[in-house]
Amino acid sequence: MIIPKDKKWVQVNGSEVMGNLWASFNIDLSDNYGRLRIGQRLIVNTDETDDADIGVPVAFASINSINYCIAGSKVFKSGANTPNSNFTEDAISGVPTNLNSLYSDMASFNGYLYVSANSTSVYKTDGVSWSSFSAGSNTGSPRLFVQYADRMYMTDGNAKIISWSTSDTPATSGAYTLDLSSNADTRRITCMRASASRIWIFTTNLSGGKALVYEWDGASTQPTRSYRLESSGAFSCVIKDDIPWIIDANANLLAWNGGTFQYITGFNRENHKLLTGIFSTTNDRFVHPNGMSIVEGNIHILINGSNNDNTGTIEDTIPSGIYEYQKEFGLVHKYSFGLTKSNGTIVDFGQIRISKAGALSELNQPSTSSTRNGTFLAGAQIYTNAGSTRNVISYDDQNSTLQKAGTFITTKIQSSEVTEMWQKLYVGVKKFLNDNDKMIVKYRIEEVDSTQISCTWTSTNSFTTTSDISAYANNDEITVIQGVGSGKCAHITDLSESAGTYTVTVDETFTGATSQTFLAKIDKWKKIGSLSNRNASYLECPIGKSANWIQLKIWVTFTGRKEEIETLYLVSAPNQFAK
Repeated sequence: MIIPKDKKWVQVNGSEVMGNLWASFNIDLSDNYGRLRIGQRLIVNTDETDDADIGVPVAFASINSINYCIAGSKVFKSGANTPNSNFTEDAISGVPTNLNSLYSDMASFNGYLYVSANSTSVYKTDGVSWSSFSAGSNTGSPRLFVQYADRMYMTDGNAKIISWSTSDTPATSGAYTLDLSSNADTRRITCMRASASRIWIFTTNLSGGKALVYEWDGASTQPTRSYRLESSGAFSCVIKDDIPWIIDANANLLAWNGGTFQYITGFNRENHKLLTGIFSTTNDRFVHPNGMSIVEGNIHILINGSNNDNTGTIEDTIPSGIYEYQKEFGLVHKYSFGLTKSNGTIVDFGQIRISKAGALSELNQPSTSSTRNGTFLAGAQIYTNAGSTRNVISYDDQNSTLQKAGTFITTKIQSSEVTEMWQKLYVGVKKFLNDNDKMIVKYRIEEVDSTQISCTWTSTNSFTTTSDISAYANNDEITVIQGVGSGKCAHITDLSESAGTYTVTVDETFTGATSQTFLAKIDKWKKIGSLSNRNASYLECPIGKSANWIQLKIWVTFTGRKEEIETLYLVSAPNQFAK
């Protein structure tokens, strides 16, 4: 069997057998169609170690070759227009200091950058000075922007929209305003976006009923049309080719087809649990209103993949981070937030579990700087250990200067008869470019749910846990999902227990891990081969097991942009025929 057939990697989601990818983490399928590469590492631009005032970054915008960000109560700005240019607090006189990551927004209009505060004031800057004016009467609720035609529109309260012209004179009633509060199906406006001929208004129904999407001409006192969703809300939107694409409460990607919002694909919620924050009254949901962007022509979505349950569990099929959608290959996890800065020591390969999802914005502007790097900015609150958090502004390492890692799991490969003897696997790769690059291959022929455990590193390759892991043994898999080492897989080489405390030794070294707490998943994937030889073009992995299906998992660390997985060759023969 050759995977992928016809050189087409496809992640369908919602199926264990359709397509050839069941789950992905930091995978790039668009950089070289037909080959599987690793998504570039997200590098920390600025975080709370640089400025303690940084909150969750929820909006990015650019004016006069300077990038701006709302992060907590302050406005931050970069030294240049490149994504890797560091952010500092804007200290120009009149700059607002009463912002709020749960409520505030930022947008460009009429040559100015507008910022909404957690007050009745709206602030604006031309990059030289700040001024403000009064707009709206409601505080303690999101004040979201959209620019349409020659006006700026802003939500005022939970279900009203006001606007102002280039003279900054607000209209609060009548023309150019909208009041949806009398509509029984509408509880909150969650997002607004403008296409060429209309404003799209998205809502959530806090009672759990079906939500509505409104189409508005921006001038009338009533919506032009309304459309019923098959979920309780729509939380984020991006306009591509003048068509709105949205993420709804069921974590599905929908697109406008001219008559309704049609299901395109969805995040692979294997247990069908709802993701975190769907009934939040603020912008603290699994996807932020500003969490979708068109990056290099493709839809990208930043999400918090934690379930809306009592422990915030996270499934193998929906790690947190940034996903890319293309019709050719589906919805794939491409980037994850990490703890590493450009000149820092690599202590993780991406946080699988994050605390809060923020904004995502393509800001790929030209620059002649020799240090230029990145095509977009992304914001999140991530974990540094089992419980502590840090707010980060990050960018993508398009210069491919730092080592990165990723994982993919195939769909279940069915036997050709009742059972199959799975003999061996060959993995074809482009020759490695770095001595530290590595590939580890594993398989399973029976499905056992993974166990999430809380642990403490005692060295760089051993840890303790009081979670019950008596069902596991040597060669079982450990994946760190939160804290130092996150995104890295290892396998147990020794496991012992004393008075309810388990001590585990693994076959990988985790830099900077000693004494750190972390969360991990322990699973039954069996390691069958590893490759770190720079001169090898393939890896042969013996299996020798009989079953009616097999699933493959490959974890790789690459350094250069052009390293890639080429093809999987699975050798098998029928073991039990159907007669």
